[in-house]
Amino acid sequence: MSLKKIDICLFTIIALVFELLSNYFFNILESGFYLSFSFLLFLILSLRWGIIGIIPFVISGIVSVFMNQNLGTLNAILFYVISNVFAVVPILLFQILKKDKNRNFIISSPLNLFIYAFSSLIFLALGKGLACLIINGDFQAFKGYFISMIFTFILSYLIILGLSKLKNSIVADMDVYLQEGGCNNGN
Repeated sequence: MSLKKIDICLFTIIALVFELLSNYFFNILESGFYLSFSFLLFLILSLRWGIIGIIPFVISGIVSVFMNQNLGTLNAILFYVISNVFAVVPILLFQILKKDKNRNFIISSPLNLFIYAFSSLIFLALGKGLACLIINGDFQAFKGYFISMIFTFILSYLIILGLSKLKNSIVADMDVYLQEGGCNNGN
């Protein structure tokens, strides 16, 4: 099995566990506060592998489908799973518009990283807003979701910024790393 597949599988398992815990604390224990690290894991994995980094984020939404049945199954799938795909738009645009596809450019400065992370949050919130528009005709949910994610965003940004400063960082373009001989079995 390739490094990429192992990486994506491990991140998917971690994202599923984080979503399970987040939903448990929010719904079962009624904490009144929702904090998810799945967004952070998406940011890390999208910087490591590009567009394919969306897989764990989308799959982690399945946990929310089962733990939040108040929307009905199809609406929950739309809101918790399909709308997560919108977060991939910034990395997709980066890979389409930038001639040098090296994603290390994004982590090369705190500003680049902030722009990438914030734009991912904006597109994620737009996806959630569109889902709400389809579900109940209310696009205003975009604002509510965006506001509810601010703390998760700030925490995710600070963690990824700190991780990006480490010498052997988990936040690195793995395609470049493997091309430079960082590992013998990357694909």
